[in-house]
Amino acid sequence: MSTQEVLPTAAAPVVVPTKGPPVEAAPGLLLEQVHRFSVEEYHRMGEAGVISPQRRTELIEGIVVDMTPISIAHRYAVDALLEILPRMLKPDWYPSGQNPLQLSRSEPEPDVAILRGSFRDYHDRHPQPKDAGLVIEVAETSLDYDRRTKGFLYSKHNVPEYWIVNLVEDCVEVYRPGPGQAERFLPAETFGIGSEVPLALAGRNYGSVRVADLIVVGRSESLETEKCRIVLSSSMLLSPAITVSI
Repeated sequence: MSTQEVLPTAAAPVVVPTKGPPVEAAPGLLLEQVHRFSVEEYHRMGEAGVISPQRRTELIEGIVVDMTPISIAHRYAVDALLEILPRMLKPDWYPSGQNPLQLSRSEPEPDVAILRGSFRDYHDRHPQPKDAGLVIEVAETSLDYDRRTKGFLYSKHNVPEYWIVNLVEDCVEVYRPGPGQAERFLPAETFGIGSEVPLALAGRNYGSVRVADLIVVGRSESLETEKCRIVLSSSMLLSPAITVSI
């Protein structure tokens, strides 16, 4: 049985935004005036060398976004997940690390996506949200982006469960849609450093993941008093500070 620390959560659920005021991509340039690429155009730019293979990017709502560098703690958490999860999931699911998840106008590259079946099932296409039982992002400097922008995308495309391994506050945030609430995540359920996060996929329990196995011990000044403070915008608007690379 998993254990969970009682930690504060957001007061409002995550919702898909309605149309808001115009957002500027640059002074005098509205974001709606910026050309948004299709997934197919994004692929062709990569094939043509317009986007260098050495440059880490992802497509978010038609915009090419520079991804943040991977820190030691970030890499450690991803490696830990990719070591722990296969033992728990075979043969029904497998974890895919930092690979594309194809959406309608986006192609994020989550740190880990738990996908149905085997990697051989995707030899001729990228996985889609219908193939994913869980998507996981590891967040440090990207925490706000992973909560707001990625949270918006994954809820909009009906990802059934979304975890953020929060390296800022040493906890795991778990987001799920409410009963009968498509395109909407409930407030985060939070698991502190001494907790275990239950792993259930398609209604089946696969055990639990210890938060302490994902986060470098001793990074916090005091793990006993560390708390995960969830601060979410109920509007979940795409961040106007998004980096546009064309």
